[in-house]
Amino acid sequence: MWDGFRYFVMFLDNYTHFPVICLIKNKSDVCNTARNYIIEAESKWNSRVHKLRGDMGGKYVANKLADLGIKINYAPAETPQLNGQVERPNRSLMEKTRAILFDSGLEKELWEEALRTAMYLLNRRPSATVDTTPAELWHGKRPDLSNLKLFGSLAYAKQLKKLGKLDKRCDQLIMVEKREIKLSRDVTFVESTEVSTTNNSSQEIIANTISLVDSEETSLRLADNMEIKDKNRYKARLVACGCEQKAGFYYSERFSYVVSLNTLRFLIAYGKKENMSLKQFVIKTAFLYSNLEQDVFMLVPEGFKDEKGSVVKLKKCLYCLKQAPRDRNKRFVDFLKAHGLNQLITDKSVLVNDESNLILAIWVDDDLVISNENNKINEFMMKLQTEFEVKITHNPEIFVGLEIENAMGFINIHQETYVDQQLKTYNMDCTKHATIPAVSGTDNSEGCNGMEGVNFPYREAVDSLLYLSNTSRQDITYAVNMALRKVENPNVHDGTKNLGLSTYLNTSLIDAYSDADYAGDETSHRGTSGYVFKYMGSPVAWFTRKKPIISFSTEESEFIAASECVEEVMHYIRNSHTNLFH
Repeated sequence: MWDGFRYFVMFLDNYTHFPVICLIKNKSDVCNTARNYIIEAESKWNSRVHKLRGDMGGKYVANKLADLGIKINYAPAETPQLNGQVERPNRSLMEKTRAILFDSGLEKELWEEALRTAMYLLNRRPSATVDTTPAELWHGKRPDLSNLKLFGSLAYAKQLKKLGKLDKRCDQLIMVEKREIKLSRDVTFVESTEVSTTNNSSQEIIANTISLVDSEETSLRLADNMEIKDKNRYKARLVACGCEQKAGFYYSERFSYVVSLNTLRFLIAYGKKENMSLKQFVIKTAFLYSNLEQDVFMLVPEGFKDEKGSVVKLKKCLYCLKQAPRDRNKRFVDFLKAHGLNQLITDKSVLVNDESNLILAIWVDDDLVISNENNKINEFMMKLQTEFEVKITHNPEIFVGLEIENAMGFINIHQETYVDQQLKTYNMDCTKHATIPAVSGTDNSEGCNGMEGVNFPYREAVDSLLYLSNTSRQDITYAVNMALRKVENPNVHDGTKNLGLSTYLNTSLIDAYSDADYAGDETSHRGTSGYVFKYMGSPVAWFTRKKPIISFSTEESEFIAASECVEEVMHYIRNSHTNLFH
């Protein structure tokens, strides 16, 4: 995967039995690859392709090839014996590829080159299905085997650039060099020499490779210039240089579970309604518990007492590795599933036990647990502490930036601290208070020269307001939506001076509100609609936007806004509520 390719597809001509492999980065590339092969084959033989046979996995190819007039024939699922003409060469190809890699001692990342070598050899061996070799039938001449070299053998390539009198005249390489392919016509191979790395520096690295210490603390103690406090708080952290990692070679996927804000607000409100206990926990050095799927090497930190130039092979994930969040979440979710929690279909970041009395929400490495049985939540925390080092917070007052306040039988989610910080950041903490977040009416901004020359970070201010409106302040959603429309060319009506600090409380189960105007945008004649719905007096979802269509009346505009609101309410009733509390 050193160059990003992850899969290969094989095409086999039924007459010559000459198989061709094409490397692809994504399975969705099969269609274009098949089309390119067909065009090339038709051009070579001056004949049309009549039929294409494959397994059921390729049924999406039919739509792409329909315009070529090709008949698609499928073998039944799970019956490779019915497509043996291509399945058997595919098996032989993979067996040869493995043998080539094992014999050469090279890394698995060179599977592409080993696959091409195996394909080259497979096409040039005698076949029982044809009178000669597939390569001879396909190319129309007997193949020349004198150019075959041992895969992974040492090679010396002549340097053709301008050299000094004492400069070396050739580069020492390996046939199929890792991460870089060098083409040269002047090469001498030394097939009797056994090699396993690309150059002398790589050999020194492998020879000096050691296993990384199991804990971060021990690693820090090995460095004389790193001090560890008695309170188990480190003054330094061992991290990896993830910015140098290459996708497809050092890691394959990047992913981290993040519960949606709508679901999080809903869970907090439901927990208050059912008098559930709310606990937050953070796994200390969470990434160090996850196992690496790839081989990752790192230079030893400064102060490490060992030979100069040594490297370490990581056993566990370190912070700043790009695959660390994904591996951490996989390790953590596997632990949760082993202890009776299952992921929701609608939100994989939420896990519930079979009795639906223990709910866990994941936000990267911050986790929230809700339960109406104290013994159940305490039992879970004890199991968690036996596996990880955990910091537990009972009745948290803040979670992922949301300030949670219990008062008078209600729960209030706000971000007053964040609001104060943003007002001070943009020097707006001394402005006059406003009773509403925005003033409706005609926008007379046309013809304005914008805010050029005004020393005010309009885009950054709107971005912070957008985060605030999506998180806890539904009352400014409309104003922020209007301000976003002027980000490219802002004027004096920037919409960032009005921050309503209203609190909305309601004791009913679900209350939904919607509103819309008619042709409020004088340019496009489209209106703006929005909705908000509350659960147990706490707003859990809201949205506003300029409508994609033009309404013909105020009644139609209001009806569209109401239907969008009802659709969101039914989504939570049918999905989140039903899955959580069946």
